[in-house]
Amino acid sequence: MALPLEYEARYEKLQQDLLALQKSIQDLSETAYAPDRTVAATVGARGELRELVLDPRIYRSTDAKALAATIKQTIWDASTAVTTRLVELTRPLLPDSVMSERELEETLRSRPEARR
Repeated sequence: MALPLEYEARYEKLQQDLLALQKSIQDLSETAYAPDRTVAATVGARGELRELVLDPRIYRSTDAKALAATIKQTIWDASTAVTTRLVELTRPLLPDSVMSERELEETLRSRPEARR
């Protein structure tokens, strides 16, 4: 049984939109910076750390725990940014019942990793 033309056209448009979305997600990354800009972290769409840049100024302090906390928070900030961007990219193709950006932000903030 053949689909009516309007359904076929909608299906083809959806297929094109999904292929474009897939490409956008593959290329997606977000970079976050520590407040003093001594650490920069770039995270991909799957949450993988793609790049970590440490400014030589980090060696001025011998506080390894503070440096570790800064690195961890910077990676978290990049992960949060990439998650937000994923929601923005996929929202047009998702049903209205999916959480809003505000709900997403509140959910991300409530996670223990978000607490400094």
